[in-house]
Amino acid sequence: MSANRFFHGRVPGPWHAEVPGLWHGRVPDLWPAGIALARRPSAWAVSVGLLAIAVLSIHAGQCQAKGPVLAAIKEISSEGLYCETFSLDRDTEVEIQAVASGWPKEKILFSYPWLLDLRTRSVVWSMEPSAVFKCRHDNVRAKKVLRLRAGDYALYFSALGGNFPIKKQIKFLKLFDLGTINVTGGRSAGWDRYGRPRDWHVTLRALDKNFPLEAVSSPARPPDRGEILRFQGMRSMEYRRARLVVTERVRLRLRAIGEYVAREQSFTDGAWIEDMDACERAWEMTLINTDPAGGAKKNRVFDDEMILTPGRFMVCYATDDSHATDDWNARPPFDPESWGLTLIPLDPIPRGAMEVTLDPPDENVIARIDRVGDAEFVRTGFSLNRPADICIRAFGEWGRRRDAFLDFGWIEDAETLEEIWVMSPKRDAYAGGEYRNRLVLDGVRLAAGSYYVCYISDEAHSYRRWHNHPPYDPEAWGITLSGVGKGFSMDDVSRFDESEGPATVIRIAPVGDDKRKRIRFEVKEPMSLKVISLGEGAGGQMHDFGWLVREDTGETVWEMTYSNSQHAGGAKKNRRCERVLSLDPGRYSLHYQSDDSHSFPDWNARPPHDPHLWGVTLLELP
Repeated sequence: MSANRFFHGRVPGPWHAEVPGLWHGRVPDLWPAGIALARRPSAWAVSVGLLAIAVLSIHAGQCQAKGPVLAAIKEISSEGLYCETFSLDRDTEVEIQAVASGWPKEKILFSYPWLLDLRTRSVVWSMEPSAVFKCRHDNVRAKKVLRLRAGDYALYFSALGGNFPIKKQIKFLKLFDLGTINVTGGRSAGWDRYGRPRDWHVTLRALDKNFPLEAVSSPARPPDRGEILRFQGMRSMEYRRARLVVTERVRLRLRAIGEYVAREQSFTDGAWIEDMDACERAWEMTLINTDPAGGAKKNRVFDDEMILTPGRFMVCYATDDSHATDDWNARPPFDPESWGLTLIPLDPIPRGAMEVTLDPPDENVIARIDRVGDAEFVRTGFSLNRPADICIRAFGEWGRRRDAFLDFGWIEDAETLEEIWVMSPKRDAYAGGEYRNRLVLDGVRLAAGSYYVCYISDEAHSYRRWHNHPPYDPEAWGITLSGVGKGFSMDDVSRFDESEGPATVIRIAPVGDDKRKRIRFEVKEPMSLKVISLGEGAGGQMHDFGWLVREDTGETVWEMTYSNSQHAGGAKKNRRCERVLSLDPGRYSLHYQSDDSHSFPDWNARPPHDPHLWGVTLLELP
């Protein structure tokens, strides 16, 4: 009898004895009919002898002497990412044995181990679906012999839930098996949904039985690779940045690991570099310039050479509210502790060629509007004594349905209220969180003069009242202007309030639904005013409109009508009226009324180009 008839568990058929071990009890009927066992004693003896030799051979193989255990992860009783680090002071051959869970035919592993070289941050070995053997209860096992060089290593075991393909058997009338379907990106599965966690483990053992244990130790800290910047182990909702002032050409290795989300078509955890002098992004992680980082498909890594020329740069890394260090919602990357960004010089950097400042404060801030809440209109004024290059950093909400910014900022001339610059999707980038969170980084050159920086928000999704996921820098929701260039000086900047501006402004704007407002004022000398009014009109009639009355005579000096207004952008019913008025001395009252819908900030159609002017404004002309 051959050894492949050695069963594990209960012997089938008429046999009732338990194995392993020799059979006991009644001997199975293996001989031809009519031949008694006593007549063939030599054959039975040979069979028993062969069986004993097979059993002893198997046990001898199982008990073959091996070296000590160098690292092991066992007793996996809860969800998580398990890790054990160790160092070797000499080269040696090792054997890795592991039991995890998965579906080899579908090329899926739900739990699995791997080995990482901490010095090169490269994977030495990982359990692969193509190299495992199926066990019971969706468990799989693997065995590998390899040679490890002296160095530092980390042994990992991932026991995490997440979204996995659906495996489902299709049967007709519960009798006929029609096959199995698999759907990628299927429902979420718990960490112990498939397989038996009590059997999971990974063991790394030296093959040399004389391998000394003193050759194995625990690394005290990650090996020093001469990094000039390290943002590693980044956690959820974390934002880090560093300013680099480069005076000579430097060659660097940039390594960044992050999370790419297809529905956002961007990295929700990712790195980028801004050229501070040019006020633009010089580099960022993209799907094209990154590679798979192991684990879930959304884990991506950039690892390449980068050259920085003399200038000022801001190196940034930001995460969203999930799937980061110690907060994985799917399979982690093979190098989970490096989640973040690292800069390593490829050539020696001369003294003074690069200055690194961690989390620096903003410099040369001319005007700042931040932490803007729902339905707010904020503006602040400033003056420039000489022309200046300005870097604009503005966060806002993009409305997909209306194809326009719903929360946005702009710059206008303080004397004429003419728009100098406005947030545009042509210059925007993803700002983390929801796709609607956008960042515009743009530069503009302003002539000497006085300006207003303005910001307006709609009724939802703003600072501390986010509809869903906030941007990576929620407190910066608004707009910030900073001076750039060698010739810029804050001594050439002064600030003023609207009441101190170069033009006298009487404003009833922006106006909401179902309002009736009035402002009285007196003219003591003849003067010229420019009136700007935005309102709602349709079918030749105005529903939201303004007018001006001279109170001592009761005369209506001016009124916004459908015929004296033009389209104001957005929906067809948005109307705009501009007119220059000459007022004699006297007492006047400015009025505006709106109906019960379509006004700031609750629009029922596309808003106008200048929603902050919804109402009426009087501007004194020089």
